[in-house]
Amino acid sequence: MYRLDLQTLNWDQVGTRSDNDCVPQQIDEHTVAQDGNLCYIFGGFENGCRSNKIYSFDLETLKWNLIKPTDAKAKSPMARAGHSMNMINNCLYIFGGKNDDNQKMKDLWKFDLQTSTWTELKPSASNDDFPKERAGHSSVIFQNSYLCIFGGILEVT
Repeated sequence: MYRLDLQTLNWDQVGTRSDNDCVPQQIDEHTVAQDGNLCYIFGGFENGCRSNKIYSFDLETLKWNLIKPTDAKAKSPMARAGHSMNMINNCLYIFGGKNDDNQKMKDLWKFDLQTSTWTELKPSASNDDFPKERAGHSSVIFQNSYLCIFGGILEVT
C-alpha cells in the first residue's frame, strides 16, 4: 500500500498488518467508504475472482480486518465488481455492479456494521423510478437520506 503526502506530493510505501492474516491482495473494481479512521472495502476482483468480502482498514494503526457477517448462512449479495458503495448511519449501501457472467445488476443491499448483518432492500412494486441495472457508475448520499446514482454502463452493444 502506498500513501501520498499532500503537502510534499511524495509517495511512500506503508507497511500494513493483520491479526488474522486477512490482508487483501490485488484488488480492483472494488469500492471504499470512510468513517473517521476506518476505511471499508467491498467486493471487486480479488486475485482475479469477484468477491463479496468486506475489509476494514484502520488509517492510524495500519491494520486490516476481515468483517464477517454474524450469520454466515444468511442471504448476502453475490460477488461483484463495478458496483457503488456509500456509508450512512453506520451502514454500508451497495448498489448494482456486474456478476461472474458480466451481467449488470440492480440490487441494493445494506450491511449494518453494528450487527454485521446484510439486508436486501427491494423497491415497492409500484416504484417505476428504481434505477436500471448498471456497472461502472458512481453514487453519493445526499442530505443524509437520499442515494443518488449517476451514469454507468447499462449495456454494451
